Amino acid sequence: MERVQLEAIARRVVESCLDGLPDDVASHARRVAVVLRDVSLRSDHPDMAPGELLGLFSGLAYGEGEPRTPDEMPRITLFLNTLWEESGSDPEAFEEEVETTFLHELGHYLGWDEEDLEERGLD
Repeated sequence: MERVQLEAIARRVVESCLDGLPDDVASHARRVAVVLRDVSLRSDHPDMAPGELLGLFSGLAYGEGEPRTPDEMPRITLFLNTLWEESGSDPEAFEEEVETTFLHELGHYLGWDEEDLEERGLD
């Protein structure tokens, strides 16, 4: 599938996720930038090989204060090609992967650790 199509699907899925959140959570979640990239680089997460990450939260989490530098701005990066590969190149599975990955990374913004995310089915 072409990148422009993957991007359109991902944006639609993210917006749908945001619309489905409780209002108090959605108001905070909408402050997080969503960046769409093809694949991860080693510099994104030194412990993982390039192209392994599906998504990544970076910046300050909710409650850690106001960002003072661009690096502190909260953002979720979704790696479209990796998500597409993980989905087996199936459009419906891709949507599910985007939704799960976005909500997983949003959970990190909200301060949830891997155990919290697993309890919520977002692992």
